[in-house]
Order: sequence, then structure tokens, then C-alpha cells
Amino acid sequence: MKKLLVVPAVLSALALACAVGLAQDTSNFADSSAVFSQMHADTNGAIEQEIMHAPAGDVLAVFIGRTARQMYSKQDELLIVLSGHGTATVGYPSYAIQPGSVVSIPRNTAFQIVSNGKSPIKAYVIATPGDNPNDRRVLEP
Repeated sequence: MKKLLVVPAVLSALALACAVGLAQDTSNFADSSAVFSQMHADTNGAIEQEIMHAPAGDVLAVFIGRTARQMYSKQDELLIVLSGHGTATVGYPSYAIQPGSVVSIPRNTAFQIVSNGKSPIKAYVIATPGDNPNDRRVLEP
């Protein structure tokens, strides 16, 4: 149980650190709206683009139509939904997600995100200690 509480606490601390950093000096960070406008929304898969890299982790802009069931062994993720509706399956429970939803995905936990609408889910992902595509293990396509 303590392990489950540590992951959200670490991710919350990272989010707070990112927010404080953005408030103090925005010259080193990309404007997320500009990043999203350069991406092509994918209704069948997922597409991501890094917004910011920090020593504690990475912030990514993502469009999600449907991800494969997958897991990471060395990174935790926090998904913050900006627009769209769908379902997040983290471990075995499934949750309805919508704008404002926040989903914690601890390392070594299988997950899948699926959009329920015609348009993909638009979200931020905070990955700590950093986004590493080589750490991703696809369980089911």
C-alpha cells in the first residue's frame, strides 16, 4: 500500500516542480499549444512530442486514439486529459476519462488508453525519471 502512495506523491512533486519552473522562467520551455498545433492527431494509435525535459522527468504532449496494452519497468507516468473522452485501463480496473481526469500509471503496471470518440484524447504525460521508449514493453497490440 505504501508503494502505491509513493508513486502519486512523486508525480505530484514533479508536476509542482514543473509548474514552479514555468512560473519562474518560461524562456527555456516550449509553448505546449505550439507543440500540439505541429502534431497530427492520430485516431488509431498514439503520437507524442516532448514539451519539456527536466532532471526529474519529461513532459510530453500526446494525442491518443488507442494505445497498445503496454508497461514500463523504469518509469512512472501521470496522464492529464485536456480534451476527449475514453477509457484508461491501469492494471485490471478500467476508468472513464474526460477533460480534467488525471491517471497515475506506476511502473511495472500494464495499461491501455482508448479514445471513445471520433477524435483522439489530447493530454499531457509527465514521465519520471524520464521518457524512455526503449523501456516500453508491448503486451498486446
